[in-house]
Amino acid sequence: RIPDGIIYINGLPLVVFEFKSSIRAEASVFDAFIQLTVRYRRDIPELFKYNAFCVLSDGVNNKAGSLVLFSSIGLFALTLNTRYTHAISRVRDIYQDVKQSSGAETHKLSKELDIMVKRCHILKWSFGLLLCSGISSGLFLLGSIFSRFIGHSTDQALLLFVVFSVLFIFSSMIFLFIDVMASLKATMIHIEKIK
Repeated sequence: RIPDGIIYINGLPLVVFEFKSSIRAEASVFDAFIQLTVRYRRDIPELFKYNAFCVLSDGVNNKAGSLVLFSSIGLFALTLNTRYTHAISRVRDIYQDVKQSSGAETHKLSKELDIMVKRCHILKWSFGLLLCSGISSGLFLLGSIFSRFIGHSTDQALLLFVVFSVLFIFSSMIFLFIDVMASLKATMIHIEKIK
């Protein structure tokens, strides 16, 4: 395996580029993501030992980040985005049903609508905490690279970034769990409405 581009600084491969053809419709940034996180990581793991950033491009869309963020936090962000998109579309559907309903059915739909709106807010908070975790991880990475080059170690500050990153990701997962429980509650209301 040979990456499309690598930037070496002091002999260390700090930036890896993966480009996909903009001419081929089936080639996308996601394909570049899979190539980096699965194939390159499996076949040439030494490449990512000192890696600070990965850059992905399909000629139209460009993404940059660290491999750690791409692999674990990236998948978590995709999960949050999917759940948020589903919740928003469900809010639109239920709102249309509320406008057309009457009586007891309106009350059940309103309850389901309230839960779905709360889900949207919970998922926004979860994504915000995930973003804070990514920023904290990035600061840790930059701080450790900086301290390695200048020879001055700031262990307490780096430890603080790691602790904040873990707290943010843990909080984000708690919000995701709350969303799952709210989703179950909305599903139960919806099932009761169908009966």
